[in-house]
Amino acid sequence: MPHQNSSVGFTYNNDLFSETVTFYPLEREKEIHIALDKKRLGGK
Repeated sequence: MPHQNSSVGFTYNNDLFSETVTFYPLEREKEIHIALDKKRLGGK
């Protein structure tokens, strides 16, 4: 039953998915701020 397997996979990966969704944007935000700071400093 493919549907059962996919729902088990979803349940199994749900914690990892939630962690990634909350964690990744924070890391991206840091990278974006660093990039903007470099751009601003380079523009002076």
